[in-house]
Amino acid sequence: MTRVSTLAQNQILLRNNLNNQERLFNLQRQIGSGEKSDTYQGLRSDSAVLITARTRQASLEQLVENNIQTKGKLDLTEAVVRGISDIAKELKAQFIRSEGAFDGRTLILDAKSALTRVVGLLNTRDHNGNFLFAGSRTDTAPVTMTAIAGPPAFTLTFNNDTLVRQANIDENLTIDAGVLAATDPAAPNGSFQQLLEILNFFAAGFYPPPFGAEALPPPAPPTATPAQIIPLIDQALTTVTSLNADLGIKQRLVDDANVRLELEISLSEEFIAGIKDVDMAEVFTKVTQQQIALEASFAVTAQLANLSLVNFLR
Repeated sequence: MTRVSTLAQNQILLRNNLNNQERLFNLQRQIGSGEKSDTYQGLRSDSAVLITARTRQASLEQLVENNIQTKGKLDLTEAVVRGISDIAKELKAQFIRSEGAFDGRTLILDAKSALTRVVGLLNTRDHNGNFLFAGSRTDTAPVTMTAIAGPPAFTLTFNNDTLVRQANIDENLTIDAGVLAATDPAAPNGSFQQLLEILNFFAAGFYPPPFGAEALPPPAPPTATPAQIIPLIDQALTTVTSLNADLGIKQRLVDDANVRLELEISLSEEFIAGIKDVDMAEVFTKVTQQQIALEASFAVTAQLANLSLVNFLR
């Protein structure tokens, strides 16, 4: 061998050149992708931390998505309950207007109309076609009504169960996100029962309902005084208003939870970016340095390849 080299030295030089090329290629890939590595293996010890961070971010994003759906149902439920509250307010105003009037037919007709509207609202479905006020029996109308000779004017049947829909809106916070048409369908009470009862007896011409009043066919005036009847209406209105206020609180809880979750997601994204994303300024500097080193390595290799003992013989 005439060159000033050995086979082992030659292989070392070639291997160093290949390593330099590989490092340069990896830096160029980082510039193109913006990430330190396209595999977890390339991140070495940071890979476990990255997997944990991404898992938590996915969990937070799922909570946000679930909260969006929960908020939509709460908004719809609150709008329905507010509509029922408005009907209760109208009932009170209508009764006061009819006070002293001999002909009670108008109030009876208004009560029948209001009762039909309330039952229709309680049978509202959400965007998935599920009944809002039926508990877990989402495919069954929570209230059905059948006209009878009376009193009262209708038989009201409650078909909901007692399972209130719940929603996990934060990692450690679960709320009741549903409202029942009747808290006890077997012996209806609570929720909207008192208002429905008042409307049902008013629709049959009974004033006040249903405590021992005698039948009052039109045009007979009510025997009870407004001072006896209005408190009943106020009690029903207070119950419905309380449900509406409770729904408003839950809407706020969901909104606040989403604000916190969105902030945590942003922090997680920053943390993940710190692990996997490259510093472009730093990478460009390294590319320049690596190119210079690779060019110098190739130049030295070429010079050594051309050297031999003949060049030094006289």
